[in-house]
Amino acid sequence: MKYKTNIITVFFLYLLFINIALGDSKVAFINIDSIISETIIGKKIQDNLNNIKKENLKKLKTTEKKIKDKQDTVNKQKNLITESELKIKIGELNEEFRKFQSQKLELSKNYNSEKKIQLEDFFKKTRPIIEKYMKDNQLEIIFDKKNIFIANSDANISSEIIKLINQEIQWVMS
Repeated sequence: MKYKTNIITVFFLYLLFINIALGDSKVAFINIDSIISETIIGKKIQDNLNNIKKENLKKLKTTEKKIKDKQDTVNKQKNLITESELKIKIGELNEEFRKFQSQKLELSKNYNSEKKIQLEDFFKKTRPIIEKYMKDNQLEIIFDKKNIFIANSDANISSEIIKLINQEIQWVMS
């Protein structure tokens, strides 16, 4: 009986100290997506990535149109040419389509690689600003908004971080 009482006492003391320890920690959260879309440097990155995407789509549409035109030509000539000529043209058309698919895959890989590089650079530049904010405001942890189920809106520091990043980036750029 004494053993059970000791265990229960230790358990309640443990819970008491856990609450005290956690009560001193200050936490906040930020919306990474809004920080990227609303900061000067984030907007530049998005514009650059959008330009790359538009160029890639333009290249792909041009190639796709050429293939479509050749396919239409082959379909029109289907009854006018010999079967061996038709097989050759279909083979050429299939080869062009394979090259198109390869080009599409390569452009996608290059875009994703460039996106990763630019976002890593963004976080490399903004991390010291956020760390300084954490130190100045005695924050222990900053979470991303996507990973939070529910929180007090006062803990959202996104707008403050956006202002700091914009100020710091303007200072660096001038």
